[in-house]
Amino acid sequence: MFLRCNNLGYIRVLLGTAFAILVALPSSAGDLDPPPGTPAGTMRTLDEIGQVIDRVPPVWSNAIPDPERFKGVFDSQAWLDRETGLIWHASSQGPSSWNGAHDACLFSIAVVVLDTQIRKGWRLPTIPELQSLVATSSAPSGSTVAPGITFQGFDPTSYYWSATRGTLDESARVVVRFSDNDAKSFNQTAGSGRFLCVRGSIADTSAGN
Repeated sequence: MFLRCNNLGYIRVLLGTAFAILVALPSSAGDLDPPPGTPAGTMRTLDEIGQVIDRVPPVWSNAIPDPERFKGVFDSQAWLDRETGLIWHASSQGPSSWNGAHDACLFSIAVVVLDTQIRKGWRLPTIPELQSLVATSSAPSGSTVAPGITFQGFDPTSYYWSATRGTLDESARVVVRFSDNDAKSFNQTAGSGRFLCVRGSIADTSAGN
């Protein structure tokens, strides 16, 4: 029996996942039945296979159940969203103007890993990326962000800056409030809001510097 699928992106994800799992499996059948007391040299543990699967490029159309969707990374200084592939800095910042928030993510925010290695490359999220964190109707009562992720200093009643431009005013940026998912435009120099910094791909072409 053959299944017909017109979603080429989904097919690529399936092929990529299958390849990653094959890479993680033993290189020979003999490894599956080693002599008693002898470790299988090429046998991968479940944790190692999980690490390989974590590296498979994510697709926004693939829903991952909460809270398995999020994983602490960079020594718990950030969160990996396995559904979108984005990495979120674990601290909520601000309040600040948009210009201040933009510069803080770009120049000031960093995490230190392995004692000495610094990871920069942060930016403001777009509105689709920011709203991907808003709790859905299936989230526990009182939740304002998706289950499984938390931010130090997070205030759900504040508006959070995005990189997305306003549609009617080029000097405005769209903000979102997590408590009720309200979105509006603030002037990027006169307005004030909190912000989250993200690392990874851009999903909105209306974002700009």
